[in-house]
Amino acid sequence: IFARFKEQCPIALSEEISFGLLNDLYEHDINTSLIYPELTMRNHVLLVFWFGYAEKSLQLLSHYKEMIRRWPDDAKRRFNGDDAWEKNVRSQLDMASLQNTVNDELVKFKLTHLKDCGLLSE
Repeated sequence: IFARFKEQCPIALSEEISFGLLNDLYEHDINTSLIYPELTMRNHVLLVFWFGYAEKSLQLLSHYKEMIRRWPDDAKRRFNGDDAWEKNVRSQLDMASLQNTVNDELVKFKLTHLKDCGLLSE
């Protein structure tokens, strides 16, 4: 079981995780998903923005919006379509807002700090 887990998710056993590795993981998950991964797409855009790649995050936002545009209407109904999805993600592309979200989560889960898991920028 362990060997199969290691094969399926090698990032879980990494001592340090780089932005590139995490970015690749998001891209792979989105490109191979059997469902309509709008939340993974949003999280990917926000991750890229968090690491300071504002232009790349906007490129991803546009790319994912185009992907969503091609989905069936039933899949888009959950989040009111591609325009609403884009507006929602754009509203979160603010570093102060992201930091406030992290701080709110700390309070919500009664944490004193976040553990540094060795996520490396490139």
